[in-house]
Amino acid sequence: MSLIMALTLLFGAVKTKAQTDLSAGDLLFTGYDAQPGITATGPRFDRISFVALKKMTVGTVLYFTDRGYKGGWFAANANTEGSMSLTTTKEIAVGSEVLVVLTPNAYAATVDGVSVGTPTAVSPRLSMGNTGDQLFIFQKGGGEPDGAGAVMIAGLHWNVVQSGSFALITSSADWDNLNMVGHPNSTLSTTNSNIPPGLVAGQSAFFIGAHYTGSSYISYETASFNGAGKPYADAAAIRSAVLNVANWTRIPSGAGTSVNIPTGHFITVLPVELGSFSAKLNADKLQVNWTTLSEANCDRFVVEVSNDGQSWKQLMTVKSKADKGNSSVAIDYSASFPFSEATLAGFGILGLLFLPAFKKRWMRFGVMLLASCMILACAKQEMGSNDLEKLEQSKQRVLVRIAQIDKDGKINYSEAQLVKN
Repeated sequence: MSLIMALTLLFGAVKTKAQTDLSAGDLLFTGYDAQPGITATGPRFDRISFVALKKMTVGTVLYFTDRGYKGGWFAANANTEGSMSLTTTKEIAVGSEVLVVLTPNAYAATVDGVSVGTPTAVSPRLSMGNTGDQLFIFQKGGGEPDGAGAVMIAGLHWNVVQSGSFALITSSADWDNLNMVGHPNSTLSTTNSNIPPGLVAGQSAFFIGAHYTGSSYISYETASFNGAGKPYADAAAIRSAVLNVANWTRIPSGAGTSVNIPTGHFITVLPVELGSFSAKLNADKLQVNWTTLSEANCDRFVVEVSNDGQSWKQLMTVKSKADKGNSSVAIDYSASFPFSEATLAGFGILGLLFLPAFKKRWMRFGVMLLASCMILACAKQEMGSNDLEKLEQSKQRVLVRIAQIDKDGKINYSEAQLVKN
């Protein structure tokens, strides 16, 4: 009975585990359009785009807010300052750029034109100010940035504060510097904000800058990342490029000009897009097959094995089949080895049942370890010592992964596959 209950709990965990928990900087803004409608027949909508630097599973919940921060979050304001939610309906890969429309009756969230969810209002809807504002992405907190457990992910600021002599006060370091003595705004505007706790200037939040007219400063009402330095080898290269505001096309308030949102600059973000990967036993040999959907600057692949997910053994190197390491079409690869070279002490039998449901490596190992303990505990009640010894001897497992190595030496790893002897 205890085994059945434990299995039920594990299946329950599989069903409810959907949310990808993000940290500051896992998403970065790549564009925004806060212009009001410019014609009677062609209204403009509040639009933003962001790039994912961490894969998000189906069911991941994101929140957006334009409420400002100064030692605490400014109160929501009917139909101008509020929060929106987005629950992903498709997996969002690293390097995907998401377009979000935040205007009522036009709510949408898409990647390459395909819907990945529909935004909904949590509290009074947010409205992006064309003469200055800020926007944040966060998780949890019940959809409110000051809710319990809220985690800030990304921040963008395009407001401008200046002194009576038109010296710029807003800065990249702390945005509107609302805590400074003699601040010109005695009554805080809904467009004001400092950088809130959890976000770091130049890493997960940034100020887009201010436009100088010759006598004073005004904000940029729309801007987008221009793709400087692409293609990008990895997430770190994206971060470095996007957080440099010199790499943005910026339109001053009142100019009435649009920019491209989403920007479309991250299609070649990854050196290799892996389409499929399998490892299995075939006539006492370990057979490993994988397919790449595209390759950029790829040099070679290394098949590796491990019994614990910590120490890995290299079995074979396979050179990239792509011309000069670059390809936009699918390429198939395979490698095989006598299984005796790869067989290592492994994990409990029940781990095989649950392994595919868990994405994080530590969760996979935890499930396999728990499964091993459960089956051994039950076996002690029903088996003799000789049977237990046979069970232990049958537990031969190996974890297999593919290491992809760029021409510049950078390494990317596939998820591990578990094979039973």
